[in-house]
Amino acid sequence: MSKKIRVCQGPHCRYRGAERIMEVLAAHFGLAAGQKNEPVDLDFCACVDNCDSGPNVVEDDSKLYQEAATKDITKRLEQGAGQPITPLTIDDLKLDEL
Repeated sequence: MSKKIRVCQGPHCRYRGAERIMEVLAAHFGLAAGQKNEPVDLDFCACVDNCDSGPNVVEDDSKLYQEAATKDITKRLEQGAGQPITPLTIDDLKLDEL
């Protein structure tokens, strides 16, 4: 099973270098955005709603790498140094504000 790596392409992350992060990851893994091989499934994703800490990278929908930098994102991914993502529950939604 491939490790799923997604680079946020929300406006703030794009402004802060998400395209360059993707270029570094693509070169490191020998893939282009939207491609996968046995160890890695690499692509962009929609905004992960963590704009103040972008660019953001998400691994397997369970770890968030904030303030991704071209100089160390591959090392951080190899070390599994992301922050755990807590899934939202229905109680987290503010339905009365819709």
